[in-house]
Amino acid sequence: MPNFVSERLFEGKGDEQPLLSEATEVTRATLSEAIRTAYPQPASFQSYARRWGWVQSAHVYYRLSNKTIKDSYETARAHLKQTYWDVLGISTGRALNDYLELMKGARQIAEEAQSFRGGSPFECGVIDLSEAGADSVKRYGLLTLAANADLDWLEPDEFKGQVAQRGAAFSPTAIEQMAGWFHFRGFNDTRRAVTILLRDAVGTWGADELGEPRVIEGVELDVAGVDWLNELNAHLRRRKFVVTLCLIPPNDLRYRLRLPPMFELLTFEARDGTTGCIAFAREALLLSVALKERRVTCGGGAMIV
Repeated sequence: MPNFVSERLFEGKGDEQPLLSEATEVTRATLSEAIRTAYPQPASFQSYARRWGWVQSAHVYYRLSNKTIKDSYETARAHLKQTYWDVLGISTGRALNDYLELMKGARQIAEEAQSFRGGSPFECGVIDLSEAGADSVKRYGLLTLAANADLDWLEPDEFKGQVAQRGAAFSPTAIEQMAGWFHFRGFNDTRRAVTILLRDAVGTWGADELGEPRVIEGVELDVAGVDWLNELNAHLRRRKFVVTLCLIPPNDLRYRLRLPPMFELLTFEARDGTTGCIAFAREALLLSVALKERRVTCGGGAMIV
């Protein structure tokens, strides 16, 4: 469990008294209530729809306004226009202008916001050597693999060849978009520490740059004791990522924002030695919302309180 949960349960946090005592018998109801109190209701990101949801709405409306199909979808567009106003409180005219400006100035952020489900920029292709045929070809998250798995690096053409041999339905485009390609030999008994390394000198960033989604490149991983790190980082350095950075340790920020347990908040270290936490892709957008809802400042020339 996170440190802040165990602190509130058994030590007390700040001026609070501990919720439970060692070697004490309690009822199931008391234990349940203590855990709920120590781990409060996670953030619900209530303002996400107003902050970023309009991008997807504007994207749909823009596509339906294409002159080749505009007349066919006149009724649908009128319905959407009213619905967007009722639900999001947005004017479609203003939203379209803002959408086009966002696409021009920060296209990758716009594409992240307009995607229906979001997705991980760290999805990898793996050949599971314990299985045969198409079932052995899988998608897996790079960060979980880097921390826990026994892997051998594959070049993309090697992976494509093995995918074809095993009869798996992976398109060349999907393979090229992956963050890495590996032979997977199983999970290790011990977990490796994984740190995100950034090429940027984050210590020079201002308060308006921290806590806000932005696009960066030059991302690498620091993972001890693996022989595929150079190949992986050479590939990652060429990719662009939507991120939100904060100069607060991940566990502290998780507690202050009441982030859900599965919210992926990672430690980063910049080339100037600055450290903090980082969220990627859809979670970068969600983090920016949670920071504003809780009025938490991420640093960059302003005091972190």
